[in-house]
Amino acid sequence: MKGALLLAWIIVSLANQKCMEAIEERFNQTMLTLFNKNNYPHSVEMFLFNGKGLNDLGHYRSCLRQNNNYFLLRHQTQGRIYMGLCVPQECSQSQTEQAVFSLLNYNPENSDFELSVQSGFDNPLSIAGWLTLTFLIAWVGFCIAASYLSKSSNDKLSDKNERQSTYNVILNCCSLSSNYARLVKQRVLKKGDNLSILDSLRFFMINWVIVGHAFTFYHFKVITNLMESPDIASQLWVAIMYGGYYSVDSFFFIGGLLTGYLILKTLEAKRGHLGVGGWKYLNIHRYLRIIPLYGFLMIFYNFVIISLGNGPLWSTTARLNNQCDSYWWTNFLFLNNFIPNGKGNGCFGVGWYLANDMQFFWLGQLLIILYYNAAKWLAWVINLLLVIAGLAIGISLAAENHFYVNVADPKMNVDLWFYWYYTKPYIRFLPYFLGVWIGFIYLRYYKNYVTKEEDTYPDPFCNGIIKIIRDTKFGAIISFLMGWITVLFFILIQKQVYNDITNSYIWTDGENAVFQGSCRLGYTIGLAMILLPLLFGRLRFVAKILSLSFWEPLGKLSFAVFLGHIGLLTAFYGNSEGSAILSGIYCFKDFIFLAAASWAFALFLFLFVEMPCARLEGLLWRKKA
Repeated sequence: MKGALLLAWIIVSLANQKCMEAIEERFNQTMLTLFNKNNYPHSVEMFLFNGKGLNDLGHYRSCLRQNNNYFLLRHQTQGRIYMGLCVPQECSQSQTEQAVFSLLNYNPENSDFELSVQSGFDNPLSIAGWLTLTFLIAWVGFCIAASYLSKSSNDKLSDKNERQSTYNVILNCCSLSSNYARLVKQRVLKKGDNLSILDSLRFFMINWVIVGHAFTFYHFKVITNLMESPDIASQLWVAIMYGGYYSVDSFFFIGGLLTGYLILKTLEAKRGHLGVGGWKYLNIHRYLRIIPLYGFLMIFYNFVIISLGNGPLWSTTARLNNQCDSYWWTNFLFLNNFIPNGKGNGCFGVGWYLANDMQFFWLGQLLIILYYNAAKWLAWVINLLLVIAGLAIGISLAAENHFYVNVADPKMNVDLWFYWYYTKPYIRFLPYFLGVWIGFIYLRYYKNYVTKEEDTYPDPFCNGIIKIIRDTKFGAIISFLMGWITVLFFILIQKQVYNDITNSYIWTDGENAVFQGSCRLGYTIGLAMILLPLLFGRLRFVAKILSLSFWEPLGKLSFAVFLGHIGLLTAFYGNSEGSAILSGIYCFKDFIFLAAASWAFALFLFLFVEMPCARLEGLLWRKKA
């Protein structure tokens, strides 16, 4: 009843006579029928569909079903405050906006109030959307048919002992059964080669990404217990959420480790003569390995997903492909974190990560060439200078721009921090480069302890680290425990500022800047200290658990999970029609649902997109050879 009176009071000040008459008529009917139970449901429906207070969306679909207009009143400050308004069709958005601003004595030009309108259920697919959906259905049908045809063809060829034709090879590349077999197929590693533990690390880290995003996206939901958020932020379980920022650094570290190990191994095997063709293959192969799935999801989200949802908050899905119409091409060049104007753009949300990763891959090759050709002591001195430079850049930029550890700080410019700090390679490169250097160390271990060949490229520094951790009595245990202490320190120390998210002065500007500039390096050093004993074959019980065979398929799916989960998460929250409660149990529930959906979607993407394209790319190189 209070909601009805409030709505009437707002709308009565409208200048439009037709709208005012419609409101008065329905309001009078409501007041008369409050004492008539027979007419109650029909008469008061419109008013019942309104939000009854702050952060109450009302009943969106019910409002539209009764041929009313639904408006979302949004107050944008450091947080978001919403209220759903259900008004007669005669009331336009501009009229309702005028009424709200008049009642609240706000000047629209200087106000931070915004109104968004949903006028119906249908959000039809564009022509591009229909073409995308048609192609997807046709491709899925082709892959299913290829599964049957390739099996039939292989059976005939095995009987005749004939070689496969190009047609049969292409069918096999798209066969679901063949691609599934590749998913579950185990790598053959030499005894003592423990790189398989990275698969389990990928699994844990990608789920950490999902849980962090599930919590972060509450910022775009309508929270009923908004006033409790400072108390909730101070709870210990929230450390899992803000600690999730490091999950991306873990992936940078893994990528750097494999880049350093594999490229240096190839370079040493060829005695430095990789040639133009070899370097060209490395870079083109990596590009073609990423682009098919990346491009498919950009198109799918931009033209299909954006049209499949509906609701008061559906406009938030625009963030998924923000600026894609103008800057989609920057994603394919992996420069979307710089174009335009050095700031970058928001096309495909997590695309900034792939841009950084590719840029690090380019620069990492220079590090590897330097390490291979220069004196080892000189290479490590240069590496140390890079660490110092990375720390100096991170700390100085954080200090200059007053970036705080607490991103909810009222004084924090989150947009400036995200585009000019968080997504920039000169801030994020240290975890990747540290991974490259750990890859150098692992190669020395591999040659000395796995293949036991003569190491023609010895490195006293690398060998010293291996001996301390692997060959001393307590080296592995100390490294493992100190690594965990370091990782937990850089996560839990942030609880000091999250104990009171409204207080900007718990840490000084200098303390905030030092932490912002050094935390990623500190966390990654801790992660390296945890992993090195396991990679060197120590702490076998832990290493055995993390090397179990079922981790490998999950590790292979992690790339598809990473690219796929952000669209599912955006659509999940964008389709919300009611308010949410911010609490640990609700965040955990959302994580379980989103993780299950993301892994299932990733399996589809792997079988139908990622693996067929990867195998066709391999066929292309084989043809050239």
